[in-house]
Amino acid sequence: MPAGSIHHRRFRDHLESNYGWLKKSILQENPNLGEKDILTRILLGFSLDMIAGCPKDEIPDHITDGAKDDGIDAFYFNRTRQEAYIFQSKFTDKVNVSPISEQDARSFTYGISELFDSNLNFGNEKLRALKSEIDDALTMGDVEFKPILVTTSEKDIPENVRRIFKKNFEVSFGNENALVHKRLSDLYETISLYGGGPGINFELLLYGFNVISIPFNGYYGWLTGDALASLYRKFGTKLFSKNLRSGLGRTEINDEVYLTALNNPQNFWYYNNGITFVADQVKRTWKGGYSAENVELKVTSGSIVNGAQTTSSLGQLLNEEKGQDALRQIKCLVRVLEIPESNSQFLSNVTRYINSQNGIGAKDFVSLDPFQQKLRRDLDREFAISYIIRSGEESRDESLSTTITLQEATVALVVCGNSVESVVRAKSSISSLWRDTTQSPYKDIFNEQKVTALAIRKAVEANRKVESFLKNINNEKMQSIIAHGNRLFSFYVLNGINIWRENQSFDNFKQSLSKFALDKYFESFVHEIEHNYGKSYKAPLFKNQTKCAAIIAALPEL
Repeated sequence: MPAGSIHHRRFRDHLESNYGWLKKSILQENPNLGEKDILTRILLGFSLDMIAGCPKDEIPDHITDGAKDDGIDAFYFNRTRQEAYIFQSKFTDKVNVSPISEQDARSFTYGISELFDSNLNFGNEKLRALKSEIDDALTMGDVEFKPILVTTSEKDIPENVRRIFKKNFEVSFGNENALVHKRLSDLYETISLYGGGPGINFELLLYGFNVISIPFNGYYGWLTGDALASLYRKFGTKLFSKNLRSGLGRTEINDEVYLTALNNPQNFWYYNNGITFVADQVKRTWKGGYSAENVELKVTSGSIVNGAQTTSSLGQLLNEEKGQDALRQIKCLVRVLEIPESNSQFLSNVTRYINSQNGIGAKDFVSLDPFQQKLRRDLDREFAISYIIRSGEESRDESLSTTITLQEATVALVVCGNSVESVVRAKSSISSLWRDTTQSPYKDIFNEQKVTALAIRKAVEANRKVESFLKNINNEKMQSIIAHGNRLFSFYVLNGINIWRENQSFDNFKQSLSKFALDKYFESFVHEIEHNYGKSYKAPLFKNQTKCAAIIAALPEL
């Protein structure tokens, strides 16, 4: 039997074994579904779980496949990742058939265009039930939309179908290659990784040793850099057999690890998250007697499940002139978890969760900027305003009248500024404005010579006034422009507004805002967009710097 057929059978068995529980809710909605349609929706459940990170108990609500779905078989907005997943799924009986037809491709692209236009009168009842979630994804500033085709076919997308996707996604996403195609081999690789591939046998000398034993033995301490590099030289990517990803080459993250190891080896322990091994069996021998803190571990069927990039980066140092000396100075945090193969579900959970924990975002690094800390103190002292600058912080004021967030302050300063580029980035990828706190655009926005607590409060108040105006517009035809063009409209109204006058009180500034003829300004804004960009999808339009600059240039001066 060809490998593809074997993988297809095994993958189907995996779906039925791990996601068969979905069948009950699927048949409750439509008891007349055939086997293929049922498996297609179970495949969607797998995709929502493994690709989108949807909680298992929410999966049935996010499967929209069925009559009048307009090509959108599932939707999920992962707020943690700031990613919105739009799925089309095809379960095929054979691996050598076309993964998708022209008709289904057109339906998928049409559904996405309707979604981007905030037209939620389209689609079926299940899709419309996700209106609030879709609206949030559309209106939040830093969300990446991901159209994904999931199929059990192993064939490439036919060229005629690919042209449909390219033509439509260039308009919808500003990227003709936006589609992600997950074929059978991709899906099978996922379950093989989670299922625990064959590990390897090796020995580790662990320093500063300690252990926990419930529910499984877990050993922790540190290894030298040269020990890890030697392991990588000996076994290569076999070290990562149970990992979700092997070493990824010279990525940005790898470069950071590599340069830290080479130039600051003494600081490696402080800067790096460390390595996690899993193993079927671990035997230990103390070096220097039972009272010693160092132990030799004999590892059977072991693998690195987190830290592949760190390990491969250290391995690269063996080829550098100064590398070996640096490796001897490096101390790397290590965990070795003894989880017998018979506990495959627990092992899968360890591998999955350890690779999906929330990372530190750009916003969290901004919170370390002393200037942000100063603004926080000043806003509290001068106005009793809570300035929220870290992830996880929450305001006790539900009305937000005494709260300003870092995101809100950033957007407000940008729309009161003079940079169209920053306005577009505030809409499409606000985290890019915070990426480097030592240079522009961050330093331009949070200019320490200009930005004060008073300036921030004025900017936020002005932007809130514009946002409130937009929210109160009940014209359904305008909703797409409002959802996607809110930042640019605020910029049109507020750019150049004098928030910097320290001798003008906040109350006087607030009173001056009442003179803004927002109805008139919005009418001009809409007219320009409909006249020149009436047929454009609004989501990508307002993420296009050139077009946004042209819109502002064409609008009448205020």
